[in-house]
Amino acid sequence: MTEKKIPVILDVDTGVDDALALILALGSDRIDVKAVTTCFGNCSLEHATENTLRLLEYIGRPDVPVAMGAEHSLLRGFTEQELPMHGRVDTIGNVVLPPCSRMKVSELTAVDLIARAVSESTDPVWLVPVAPMTNIAAFLHCRPDLKEKIAGIAFMGGAAYTGNFSPASEANIWNDVEAAAMVFRAGVPMLMCGLEVTFKSYCSPEDAEAMAGTGGPIGRFARDCQQPYLDYSLNTIGRPGCAMHDGVPIAWLIDPDKVTTRPAFGEVDVWGSATWGATNIDFDGRISGRDCNMLVATDIDRKWYISEYIRAIRAREAAL
Repeated sequence: MTEKKIPVILDVDTGVDDALALILALGSDRIDVKAVTTCFGNCSLEHATENTLRLLEYIGRPDVPVAMGAEHSLLRGFTEQELPMHGRVDTIGNVVLPPCSRMKVSELTAVDLIARAVSESTDPVWLVPVAPMTNIAAFLHCRPDLKEKIAGIAFMGGAAYTGNFSPASEANIWNDVEAAAMVFRAGVPMLMCGLEVTFKSYCSPEDAEAMAGTGGPIGRFARDCQQPYLDYSLNTIGRPGCAMHDGVPIAWLIDPDKVTTRPAFGEVDVWGSATWGATNIDFDGRISGRDCNMLVATDIDRKWYISEYIRAIRAREAAL
């Protein structure tokens, strides 16, 4: 008997690792992507949306609805800047995908598309934000009537011990700290895939070549779009490969046994100065005495993770 697919809505700010996460989700036989919503973050909302539309058409999934969401955080503005790991803002890792001939952005807002997809799904839906949590916070605030139809929120963001945008804060949380705090307090089951596990989810140069070894355009894209990130990781920060952060929540949904997790109580620091934007994680609630409100991913079977990407790439290429 075929296993039932897991309904998912992905919320992205499409740069390199978002693009790879989309390929992983859309190439998996375990995941049913109901919709994709876009947000500012790695680049502007406009560039994130255009990158997403072009990618979905390129990998043969123009049927997936895409809606635009937040162009800045709840309380602050946003200034786009080129990030060395993601390449030029009008590309995905400096790869220019062909313009869309079939895909168009939805007339619905991100909040309305999430609401429609959740309402129409026969099974509870997983929200998978791998961007600032602005769209998710807005949805939970505007549509509390649909909270019971949310299976959970599996997100890439935060860190139990460190940061990458400030010494205390990870980039997705930093970009909208108040939105993240709202989501953490929403009372929805959560999985946090923070830097502890996502830095372990790296793609080495050899792994990137293995992706291209599928022989098709999606494998070549997966390799080529990672080149700026690989260069930055190997030569600037001294890591063995580029962290494919955003695919980890999808990997956990595909096979929870391959991602190690621990229960914890987590909250977002919206009060501190040096610690503003930190995700304060109390494993097992031992220090605070608070009930755990999430699982926190701490490790991943990296070889399996890479193999799932290659499997997803092959599946999408076979369908082209």
